This record gives sequence, C-alpha cells and structure tokens, in this order.
Amino acid sequence: MEVPGLTGPLPLDIPPGTGHGEVFELPGEGLPHPGGRGALRVVVELSVPKKLPPKAKELLRAYAQEVGEEVAPEGFWEKLKGLFRK
Repeated sequence: MEVPGLTGPLPLDIPPGTGHGEVFELPGEGLPHPGGRGALRVVVELSVPKKLPPKAKELLRAYAQEVGEEVAPEGFWEKLKGLFRK
C-alpha cells in the first residue's frame, strides 16, 4: 500500500497479522533536522464494521472454517431475523 509522505506517496508493506496500533518507521522520510531527516512513523488503525451484509457474514464464516478457526453457531436473534427476511 502507499502512505502519504512529506515529498509524495511512499510504499509500505504491511505483513499479515499486523494489529491495531502497531507502528512502522520509514527512516529518512520524516522531518528534516541538522543531522539529516528523521523517520516517518506510520500507526496502523483498524476499524471493524458494526453491521455486515448476510453475504459478507457467510464469506467470513467460510474463511474461518477454511483456516481452522472456531466458528460460533448463529444465535437465536440472528435466526429469528432470518425468518422475517425470507
């Protein structure tokens, strides 16, 4: 991905498993100082959607099962809402 730098966009590789709040430093891309340029610090901010469309939920459940994650069964309220959507 690209992040905005002081002189233009900069490439940044974010590895899988990166969590919210992790910091990446790009040496030489920060503010200038008498000894050169400092490091540009990039803080990862992840957001999680509060509502997902049914197709997205289905895809996430399929992905979780594929990678061996435990998938919670659909709850009572989700089943009840599903009855009214049909």
